[in-house]
Amino acid sequence: MSDIPAAKYGASWWHQLSILFRRNMYDYVRDKEKFASLCSTKLTVSILVGLCWWSQGSPPSSLKAITITGCLFVFMMNCCMDNIMVTALRFPANKQIFLNEYKNGCYSSGPWFIAFMGHLFIIQTFMAFLLLLPAYFMIQLRMDLTHLSIAVATIFVAGCVGATAGVLAGTAAKDFEQANSLVLPLVMPLILFSGYVIPYKDIPSFFQWIYFVDLFQWGFTILRLNQFDGLEFEDCPPLGTAGAWCNCEGQFLPPCTGTSFLKTIDLDPNTHPIWPYFMYMLCFLTLLLVAAFALIRCKGTTKTG
Repeated sequence: MSDIPAAKYGASWWHQLSILFRRNMYDYVRDKEKFASLCSTKLTVSILVGLCWWSQGSPPSSLKAITITGCLFVFMMNCCMDNIMVTALRFPANKQIFLNEYKNGCYSSGPWFIAFMGHLFIIQTFMAFLLLLPAYFMIQLRMDLTHLSIAVATIFVAGCVGATAGVLAGTAAKDFEQANSLVLPLVMPLILFSGYVIPYKDIPSFFQWIYFVDLFQWGFTILRLNQFDGLEFEDCPPLGTAGAWCNCEGQFLPPCTGTSFLKTIDLDPNTHPIWPYFMYMLCFLTLLLVAAFALIRCKGTTKTG
């Protein structure tokens, strides 16, 4: 697929990219009330999550490990669902503008796509901070810079993948209504088969393959490994404590640790390091970007009427 042969662009490739990127950023923030509403929505969700799990992370308690896991699940669910749904529902309008301008020879498809996705990823960086940071400090999860950076990076990459998946769904859809009908079948398997709602061992065998290609599961796993690996809990529940996954008898036994908790949910850090999950997410993001670009360019070069 090549750009429309007859088109003679009045600006260079880089000049097109610069103009289109600035236009996209301006369009996103020009309606200050709408932009403020989007920001306040993310901030409100973060504050609500923080209030629901207020100070659950400090002091580290083995009895709260499952509770903290639920909080991490909510982070991923909001990040992925919101980005896929919002982008998929909004993109058909952007697609129509692109098709009209592209077929009239206003610019090349490459600069448009890079500019559009670039502005989307920058917005995702900002939104990742709004979604994560207030709740993170309110819950008092691991506060050192390394663990905080990994958590932010996870939300950012997951948000970018979700937004790109939304662009792909919006490109495939003919209009807003069709995009809306595509979103739920795309999102629900990610949530159901991520290993939290339905534990992996309980997922029907013919659906277990979804677990291994599930963006939601990859990001959720990173957040759990980041939070619990190497963490030492300050309590050690006596034998028979309700809800305890770790019990101690006597003062000389080792304390409960986050690593032990991860092993109880089949996430041994020795066999499940964090970096491969980041690689899976980045590879998946690359595949989605290539597919989205190929599809939108194909639509742009297809004759209509």
